[in-house]
Order: sequence, then C-alpha cells, then structure tokens
Amino acid sequence: MSHNLHEISGNYIESMISNVKDMKAIIFDSETQVIFSLEFSKSLALKQEIFLFESIDKIKTDQKLNLNGIFFIRPTTSNLDYLKEILKSTNFKEINLFFTNQLTDDYLQKLAQYDINMQVKNVQEIYLDYYIINSNVFHLNLESCISNLDMKPIERWEPYDSQMFDRVYQGLISACLSNRMKPIIKSVKGSNLCQRLGKKLATFFDDNYEFIRKECGQNFNGILLLYDRKEDPISPLINQWTYQAQLHEILGIKNNVIELKKGDVKDKPEKYVISDVESIDKFYAKYKFADYGTVANAVQQEADKLKNENDMLNKESSIEELRKIIDQLPEKKKESMAITKHYKLFYSISEYVTKHKLMDLSKIEQDISVNDNEKEQYNQIVQIIADPKVQHLDKCKLYLLYMLRYENDPSVNNLKNIMIENKLGDWVSYGDALLKYAGKQKRSLDCFQDKGILSKGKKFIMNALGQGNENAFMQHISYLNGIVERLLKGRSRENETFNINLNSMNEPKVNNLIIFVFGGITFEETRDLTLLGNQLGVNIICGGTNIINSKSFLAEMSMIKEKGNSGSDTALIVG
Repeated sequence: MSHNLHEISGNYIESMISNVKDMKAIIFDSETQVIFSLEFSKSLALKQEIFLFESIDKIKTDQKLNLNGIFFIRPTTSNLDYLKEILKSTNFKEINLFFTNQLTDDYLQKLAQYDINMQVKNVQEIYLDYYIINSNVFHLNLESCISNLDMKPIERWEPYDSQMFDRVYQGLISACLSNRMKPIIKSVKGSNLCQRLGKKLATFFDDNYEFIRKECGQNFNGILLLYDRKEDPISPLINQWTYQAQLHEILGIKNNVIELKKGDVKDKPEKYVISDVESIDKFYAKYKFADYGTVANAVQQEADKLKNENDMLNKESSIEELRKIIDQLPEKKKESMAITKHYKLFYSISEYVTKHKLMDLSKIEQDISVNDNEKEQYNQIVQIIADPKVQHLDKCKLYLLYMLRYENDPSVNNLKNIMIENKLGDWVSYGDALLKYAGKQKRSLDCFQDKGILSKGKKFIMNALGQGNENAFMQHISYLNGIVERLLKGRSRENETFNINLNSMNEPKVNNLIIFVFGGITFEETRDLTLLGNQLGVNIICGGTNIINSKSFLAEMSMIKEKGNSGSDTALIVG
C-alpha cells in the first residue's frame, strides 16, 4: 500500500473516471472541486472525455445533458437534498455517485428512494475527504478552529462549531481509511479537544469492526497522533528560511496557488500553481525544503542555463545540434516556464526580505526561541520597536515571542509600555489573546525548555538539509518533532501523550504515522517530520485543520481578542 498521498488520490480519481465510459460530466460540491483540482488538471480531464465541470448546486432540473454524470461529492445533508431534486429529472444518461467518506445505511436508503427513474448505476465510497498539499501533507481547509472551538466550552458550541468539529472527525476517518490504517490513537495530554476527537474516532473504529478488518486488516498497523496548536505557539510566529515555508510566510499559499501582486493594485495578481510532484514541477519538488541561500543559487544557475540554451538557438549551429534542440523543445518549454515562475517567486521573496530587514529580525527571533538571554534580547527589541523601517507586524511578533518566553517577568510589562508609547497599543492586545489561548498555564508542555532534544534535532535537521555548519536563521526546531522522535524511539515522556484506544503495554511497533494538528500545522513542522521519517525509515503523514503562517495565526488571536472584548465574531485584518 502506497503512503504517497498523490498516488492514493490519483488511483481513486483514475478509478472513478475509468469506471464511467463515453462522454462524461463531473459534478462537484464546493469542497470536492478544490480537492479534485489539487490532483487533476482540466487539460488532463479533457483527455478522459470529460466535457463538463459543474457544481451540484448549479444543476437545473430542466437541463438536458447527453452525458454520463460522475458525482464526486461529500456525503452531506445538503448534497443529499440536491440529489433528491436532480434524480427527479433525467438530466444525465446515467449517474455514478462517488462519495468521499463512509455512507450510513439511512443515507443509502434515502438515495434509493429518490432514484425514481433508476438513473443511478454506481455508488461508491472513495476516501478522499481532505486536501493534499505535498506527497505526505494534507489539511482540511478549516480556519478559525481555535477561536470557535478551543476557546469555547463545549456546552457553548453553536451548530456551526459542532459541524466544524465533525468535519475534522470525518477528514481523519478518510485519511486513515485511504492509507488502510487501523490506528493506535494517541492524544497530547493537555488538550480536551484532542481527547474528545480521539475518543470519537476510537468509537468509529470499534463500532465498524468488520468493515475496518476488511479495509485495513485485523491488527493495529499505524499511529494517529492528535496534537494541539496551543502546545507550541512559537513555530507559527517565526520567520521561515526554507523555500516552501518562506513562500507561505511571505507570499501566501492557498491550496497550492500563489497570487503574486503586481505594482499597480488595480491589476489582477498573477497566479502560480506549485506542486511537489516531480513530473509537474521538478524545481519545487527538489528545493521545497532547501534554505534561502541554496534556492538563490539554484534559481540563478537554472536561469543562466536557460539563457545559454536560448543563445545556442540564436547562433549558427549544425543541423544535428538544431535537431536535438528542436526534439527537446516541448520539455524545454515546460522547464523554461517552471524556472521563470520560480525566478519571479524567489525575486519577490528576496525583495521582501531586504525591504523588511528579515535577516536581522530573524536572528533575534531564533535567539529568543532557543536561548535564555533576557537582557540582550530586551534591548534589541526596544531598538527595533523604535525603528520606523520595521513593519508593525514584525514588531508584534518579536514582542509576542519575548512575552511567551519570559511570561511572568517584569520586563514583559516594561516592553508592553514601550509598545504603547510607540503607538503599537492595538498590537499589544494580541499578546493578551495569545496568553489566554496558549500561555504557560494553558500549555501542558513547555516548548521553551526542551534544550537537549532541540540541540540534537537542530544538528540532525542541518545535516539533512546539507548544512553541517551552524545556521543562525534555522536554530529553532519545532517541538512536535521532538515529541514524535521520542515516540518512535520508545522514549515518550509521561506528561506528553497517552493512548486512547489501546493499553500502551500491548502496543505493537508500527512504521506508519499520521500526525494531525488541531489549530493548524506549519510548513516548518511538516519539513521537520518529513526529514525525521526519512532518517528513521518511517512513513509520516502530516495534517492539520489548515496550513498556517504568522498572519493566519495572528488572525486567530485577533478573533479571540474581539470576542473577548465584545462577543463579536468580527476579527481585525492582520497584515
């Protein structure tokens, strides 16, 4: 069984399409449309005789389509209501239903009742209820989970909150089933949300024993670790220096699309699709975990190589040389477009780094994250707060990092007053929200005090990235990496995690893990865990409610702040 998410989704989609013959239409809902587009291009779909892409809510009952319908949808109540109306008419030659998760008996019975014209030829479950970003990274496209769920007692959850929680539950069922995993479910100890989620998942696997045995086998064959973002509020606040993480932090990646804004704000931004599938984007697949300097050199080398090849075309060459160049033109054109794309993306990153003094700022961020050096760090931050060339967002991030490390020290209050004196009072309130969510009293673990494992982890990551020497910009290693490494080596600490559905004394050794972060995972964490898995020969799949950066994390803090002040759901715009 492959644990490459691209291969898993490709097999599902290929099976879905190939099972339906002749001219086809694919019908999506709002989520499956994105899930499909992340893995399958429209140009490729056209080669499979797919001539219509439509949303399920746009299908009109009087719309006559001489096509075979492929419905790729989630098993939701709203989609069932749409199907009820669609099945009353004869829009399609035939209808094939592919649901992204398990169907209940009641759902199937209603479908049978609604199919009055006997149009439904096929009903299948394909476990693709999540959004694939890398070959081992997925998310559920859910924002505001922290402010909506983590900061409210369960008895105050509104229907929307419960639906959000259920969406996480359904996404994780799909992730486990698509990987044929019967998991040992573990939760970080201090999180009521993760424990609640883990117990609900355990109940599903117990209640569906025969189905799970058929799909995944009889024995436990993997670990599902549920982790809470509040245990590490540091990672989302730190500037990143590897390519994928930096793209997300500076430019923003939304479902593998980057929108590059032009000089004139009235102009539409340029959109660039990125993918770690080597056949689609060789450069990105190779360098997504590479550091800033390595990517700079690689981009320049590829650009120079491209220029030299173009120069050869313009020079007098022998017939044989020209023939070889012409034979390679389609592939060269594809490479040229990819290099041009990454040249533009990296140039935009480089401009931002220089303009906002990120190298200087990052050294202080990294120092705060790994060293107790209060006086010197305080003095450096005071100077930065007074610097008009540093943007307010970066000043706020430094203040928050310092506040988290030295939470109960009088210097934090002094720094707070200096922020206010420099007209940064609005940003100070983010600190109050952050402490309310992830202060020392809210965390069961201490993400600042793991110096031994951080030192070892730092050395390993540097070696894995081909950097034997100390790198001042990449000293911080995510706390989650240490937890998973200890888990895999049988050295877990008592206060870190516990088993929900299996006595740890009877726990078998497994080589497959799904790590899921409630509240969002960072690209730093996915990189650390991927490299750890490669080192230990273990399959690690990383997931989260969403993929976060500092702006999206602070947007959550803004929502907490606003709800705390007024009960309003309106959040400030961070940026």
